[in-house]
Amino acid sequence: MSGVRTIRYAASDPIAGGAGLNRPDNPFIRERNIDIRQAEYRLGEIQRVIRTDHVLGALDPVKAGRILSRDQEEYPRAVELGRQWHASGRLRDAARRGLSFAAVVDEMAEALDRQRQVIFPGEENRTDELHQLRIVQAADEHIELLAEMNKQLIEDEQHDNPMNVAQLAERMRGFLSGTYSAWLFVAGDDVKGYALVDHGRHPLYLRQFFICRHCRRQGWGRKGFRLLLQELGTDTIDIDVLVWNMRGRRFWESLGFAGRSIRMRYEPGRGPNDGDAAERGG
Repeated sequence: MSGVRTIRYAASDPIAGGAGLNRPDNPFIRERNIDIRQAEYRLGEIQRVIRTDHVLGALDPVKAGRILSRDQEEYPRAVELGRQWHASGRLRDAARRGLSFAAVVDEMAEALDRQRQVIFPGEENRTDELHQLRIVQAADEHIELLAEMNKQLIEDEQHDNPMNVAQLAERMRGFLSGTYSAWLFVAGDDVKGYALVDHGRHPLYLRQFFICRHCRRQGWGRKGFRLLLQELGTDTIDIDVLVWNMRGRRFWESLGFAGRSIRMRYEPGRGPNDGDAAERGG
């Protein structure tokens, strides 16, 4: 194992004591220059189906629910299928019949595909839709739309920015007249989200990245980010993530982002010592 320098894994484990070893910014990983990142979402789903069945059988309902609630955020279909299979004893039955692991995984994959069509009607057409996604540079006529999405981004991240849509529009206008560019992710006539990039920093700085609420967990964010890098002609870009935005952090880490610094802020009157340190987004 001493010569291993590239690692890809299916699913992280937020509970395990060694979970930090799958993070690129882990000192042990960084010192050995190991390229480690998440890949193969489907393999992660397979793992979560098996894990859900095991957790439900090994733990009391309260502990099992606590663990599965975390898995549910990233693998909702897999956890649901795991619950169904545990209730029906599907995996135990497969063991009694002596089915091969490959046969069980194939059955599991087929069940996940069927469930995808139930949870996301029209999912069979979504791959084609993703291929239709394009990136368009925003102009003055898009400022109101950008401001409305920016407001939703602030709400979703629970940021403390008090600006209303009109104020955000004025701020966005200032951004675009300076070192910033804004980009819309569009499929057909539907805007899926946007990105705001600062070209005055090196590496480029992705200040805002937003996928519309009705479009999430469908692959638009990953596809949009790849298109953005292609359009910008770069493979390196910086972001800030609010410390309490764990879902956002998991998304960026799944794309290969790794922590480099902790930005802190002192504000009188906050915290037991007249000020707490917290990472803030821009």
